[in-house]
Amino acid sequence: MRKYLLYAIGEIALVVIGILLAIQINTWYQSKINRSEEKEMIRRIYADLKSDTKYLLNIDSIYIKAIPNLERIFYLIDEQNDIDDVNEILDKYSAQLFELQPSKITFEEMKNTGRIYSLSDLYLKDALINYYTKFEEHQIETRKDRSDVSAFYFAHDNYAFWTLLQKKRKKQAISPELIEWMNNPNSIEWKNYEISIGYFQSTLKKHRHLIEELINLNQSLRSLIENEM
Repeated sequence: MRKYLLYAIGEIALVVIGILLAIQINTWYQSKINRSEEKEMIRRIYADLKSDTKYLLNIDSIYIKAIPNLERIFYLIDEQNDIDDVNEILDKYSAQLFELQPSKITFEEMKNTGRIYSLSDLYLKDALINYYTKFEEHQIETRKDRSDVSAFYFAHDNYAFWTLLQKKRKKQAISPELIEWMNNPNSIEWKNYEISIGYFQSTLKKHRHLIEELINLNQSLRSLIENEM
């Protein structure tokens, strides 16, 4: 009887050991799969970051051109302007504030599946979250600045300028009487427009600084990922 009992215990022990080994092998295999999936996600994130860099540099180049163009407007409105000069002024005023949109499909997928929180490199996880959070903050800032710029223009009675701008956009003829204020530095319209240009310049410079911050974060992230790869 004792012999059979020892045999049964031995059988049970073998089964338990087999189960434990199977669990360990399965855990190891699953970890390998997870690590492989993580590396693929990181490779995709890296590609997104490279795309963001090109995108940010492109927007920055637009702002770089826009700022001196606005400066040139100061000289143009100090001169005696004809219709051609006004068209040049309106062309140079075509700058706008861009609401930056990063390539974030991979990041959103990682966030929605919870994979972002299981990254083996916790510093990389925090850096990724911070990077995309900064984009969201920039978007909020852009919406606010757009609203502020519009309010600033209307508050300073720039109706004369907006009339010209709308006619330009609609490709309508601009009559000489509509530009009389541009040749009168003492007019309210001229002074308000000068203030508006300066305000828009400072806003563009601020957004260039925000883009520079995002580019620096992007480069730091790419360096981290290169170490992972």
